[in-house]
Amino acid sequence: MAKSIEKLFRKAKGRIFFSTFVSNVYRLQQVVEAAHLYGRKLAILGYSMERALAISETLGHLKIPDHLIIDVKEIHRYKADKVVALCTGSQGEPRSALSRIAAKSHRSVQVQPGDTVILSPAPIPGNTRRIYKTIDRLFRLGADVIHGPKWISMLPVMEANTINR
Repeated sequence: MAKSIEKLFRKAKGRIFFSTFVSNVYRLQQVVEAAHLYGRKLAILGYSMERALAISETLGHLKIPDHLIIDVKEIHRYKADKVVALCTGSQGEPRSALSRIAAKSHRSVQVQPGDTVILSPAPIPGNTRRIYKTIDRLFRLGADVIHGPKWISMLPVMEANTINR
């Protein structure tokens, strides 16, 4: 597991919303491992994220411990420091789970003050305006948002160099 992800999970006091590309199975596995290590249940938000996890696990590319995943509708039953939500929307896509959460229009989840939102990938050119609109909304809701240079500076040197290319 990446030390940067482990460090973020260790420091987060509330719920963690982690957004990354669904195709980055390596990053998905890191989030699964960190959730398990810190005793957090994992909720999956977004159809494409659910589908990618299911396919990756079926093919043996992703290993998810039994009883780790919970239904998104059950999040409220757990203490804030016991939940991670893996969600779509790292590029500010308007109908993604994270964008709907930021706009307070998600039917099952709302961001609360003290939650941490991590946008793992660097912005793709052309998406910047939408990404920062989502980030602004999340800040206004009281979330601590980790993204861009702040996130990249936490990555190991090898991983950060890959992102900056």
